[in-house]
Amino acid sequence: MNAGIEEQQPSEVPAGSDLTIVDRYYLAWKAYQDLHGEQPSGKELSAHLARNRITGRDGSPVSQAAFLRSGPP
Repeated sequence: MNAGIEEQQPSEVPAGSDLTIVDRYYLAWKAYQDLHGEQPSGKELSAHLARNRITGRDGSPVSQAAFLRSGPP
């Protein structure tokens, strides 16, 4: 799938989408890098995800620990 994070908002992804949460984290990481020309910190990635309506289960920003559990980028 070649869509950027801005094009694949959680509410717009159809049921049964092949995108996993790790895919979404990666797309956000890549979009941040493309936009800013540098790798985001965990805090910057969390804020970027929140701006794109990707949050934790309780609606709060995704924690940096969640990124670590998901593996690299």
